[in-house]
Amino acid sequence: MSNYVKIYFQHFSKEIISNEAFLKDYFLNQSSLSVRYNNVFNDLNRQILDRKGLLEKQIENNYPGCIGVFEAGRKKYSKDEVQNAILIDLKSQFDNLKNCLTLTFEELIKKIAIRDADYETMLILNQNYNNYESLYEGDKLDYFKLLRIDENPNFAAIIEKVQNERYGVKSIVQKASDSSLEEANSKIPTSNSVLRLRSDIKQLDFSDKCILLHCCYLSLNKLRDDFKLTEFIRIVSICDDIYDDKYFLNNAQNLTTYKKISQGIDYSKVSIPKKRERIDNLISKIENLSLDSTINILKHLRVNLK
Repeated sequence: MSNYVKIYFQHFSKEIISNEAFLKDYFLNQSSLSVRYNNVFNDLNRQILDRKGLLEKQIENNYPGCIGVFEAGRKKYSKDEVQNAILIDLKSQFDNLKNCLTLTFEELIKKIAIRDADYETMLILNQNYNNYESLYEGDKLDYFKLLRIDENPNFAAIIEKVQNERYGVKSIVQKASDSSLEEANSKIPTSNSVLRLRSDIKQLDFSDKCILLHCCYLSLNKLRDDFKLTEFIRIVSICDDIYDDKYFLNNAQNLTTYKKISQGIDYSKVSIPKKRERIDNLISKIENLSLDSTINILKHLRVNLK
């Protein structure tokens, strides 16, 4: 393995370990202050997203176009995606720019590895929303790990045990929808329209999806009669990763997800301007997804906020 590739994986692993420690400490601290899990989860998501965005700006300012070249390269190869993207595509782009650069190729690789690790952290965090909620609400954060459930049966067993103890029933842990960052990227089609579609959907976080389901909830309560079946199916497809077997228990109405879907934007105890901002951001995220009725509902909700 090339030294450059080793540098990438060393810094990727180091950042994942650092992020795990940060997430665990943050969860423990906020739990000791009795902060609601959803607030903690959203704060963490925002912090990691902001850090990733700042790093991407730094890379783009110092190495113009290199992130796009690396991503395109990783999707191009059927095996050894990261290695080939670094040694062939990224190195070629760097060589074209090196006369006007002050930083080294090794420094570029380190920054991209950290950026990728932060992205992986966000994926794992969101895929484990319900699993981490069980640890947080069940006072079992000592078991916290930044791991993909599908790839770590021991961690899955721990989560299932915690959920069994908490709910008194056999529980199915929330499964990750992607097996790894590299695998997910290698399976993305090359069609520009499909790439844009998936990019738009990936912008939606857990709270966004709950608000979308809230729109369906309103429609099912006959508040609107123009909501088409195709649009409902699109939203359900977008929100397919919030499944939880606890929804089938008699006390499902006590679950955070139930409350977020039933209350929609009002679940967030923030000011009216903040709620409007949240709705505006959600509309901008879904405007290319053919969800016209949903957008109209969101606009109606925005006007009638109290």
